[in-house]
Amino acid sequence: MSVLVCDASQRHRFTLLLASEEGELLWQAPPTTDGRLGSSGGALEALHAHGLEGCTACIATDGPGSYTGLRAALSVVGGIAHVRNLPIHLMGALIPPVIFLGAGVSPVWSMCDAGRSGCYLGAYVWDGTAVVCAEDPVRTEPGEGMERTGGIYAAYRDDPVCSIGAMNGGCDPALALAGAVPAALAGRPVELASVQLTYAVPSVKEHAG
Repeated sequence: MSVLVCDASQRHRFTLLLASEEGELLWQAPPTTDGRLGSSGGALEALHAHGLEGCTACIATDGPGSYTGLRAALSVVGGIAHVRNLPIHLMGALIPPVIFLGAGVSPVWSMCDAGRSGCYLGAYVWDGTAVVCAEDPVRTEPGEGMERTGGIYAAYRDDPVCSIGAMNGGCDPALALAGAVPAALAGRPVELASVQLTYAVPSVKEHAG
């Protein structure tokens, strides 16, 4: 059994992969880094060639992130879920790096590039079962974000802005997204009509309304 995961929340990357329901990375389309917002490049062609046999659900990130990218990811999972009659689940774009670092009691800050010399920053507690938002995501300047976190935060390894000071040099996007699958599946499936995307605003709620 597998789960399709699509993340286009960051401007520089479109990630499409299949993971087990337990969070193991099974397959990944070639990463797209052509610089076009929401561009899937050859990822969809690669998925078509690979096939979706045994796929039981679809997951997309709902923000914070590029509004164009978030819509692109939802369009991909929405179309596939509709045709194959699969449930759709959502997860916040800042959550996978926190889960990748492992369970902890204290809130873990997570940061990602927001474009236009900005970053998104939020804090979460991951107890090994569920993720609780401790500080709602906000858009800020990288310097202010690093000062607020005391220089201790999670980010993706390929993040052009935030990976510089991230814990352990940042995490691999595909592995982190795959590892977050069990937490995403623990939430209720959503209807696309009820989804609220979050992007470049001073203070944002991360999850679907």
